[in-house]
Amino acid sequence: MEPQGHNVGLASSIMGFVTTGAGAVCGGVVGHLFNGTVLPLTLGFSCLSLAAFAAVLWVEGPKGLYHSSPRL
Repeated sequence: MEPQGHNVGLASSIMGFVTTGAGAVCGGVVGHLFNGTVLPLTLGFSCLSLAAFAAVLWVEGPKGLYHSSPRL
């Protein structure tokens, strides 16, 4: 959020809203698919983990997986 120094409060609230909303939607979908087994939960964990991994690859590129950023 460093580039948003003059709007840091707004940027923080938007980030919180988006992450909470995405979690609520994904949780609602997994909850709706509940059928008495752990299969929907397992599939939800697997699919959302792959989506998070794809997001990291998209943002950081392959070098983000193997090279750590310099410490400040």
